[in-house]
Amino acid sequence: MERRIDLTESNPLLDTVEEWFRADGWVYQRGGTARYLRMSVHGEEHSWFLVADTDETAGVVLVYSIAPTCIDVTQRTRVAEFVVRANHGLMIGNLELSFATGDVRYKTSIAVDRRTDLRSSVIDRLVNTNLRTFERYLPGIAAVAQGADPEAAVDRCEGVRSH
Repeated sequence: MERRIDLTESNPLLDTVEEWFRADGWVYQRGGTARYLRMSVHGEEHSWFLVADTDETAGVVLVYSIAPTCIDVTQRTRVAEFVVRANHGLMIGNLELSFATGDVRYKTSIAVDRRTDLRSSVIDRLVNTNLRTFERYLPGIAAVAQGADPEAAVDRCEGVRSH
């Protein structure tokens, strides 16, 4: 599924991303604004939501893994510490926490332009990097939301042994 991106089309990036999800056998819903795709993901320990979004004008494809529950207001500062500690070592993407709503998500993205081919292998890496990383850190997020120490939780997610 190789497709040349033409940003003069209505939703070429989203259409290309949707083709990849369809070809890979994903079950998804197209958002009400027809600007994003949403689906459920079931990992080994947790389930969450995956959203593929695009900004056609900017030429950006974004993939978000979104925690299934919001962080209680009393735990947001602790989860924010976890997010900052985890983000420090991430090479691709980043964790985000909304202090206003308690939503936690992990974002991967790529910018493309008129001369760039958005190949299925690029979408595959974008999505699968997102899924693997979020599955790695979601248990730590859940643990910190229940009172665990943020630094120790990041260490567990990253397989760091305590001294």
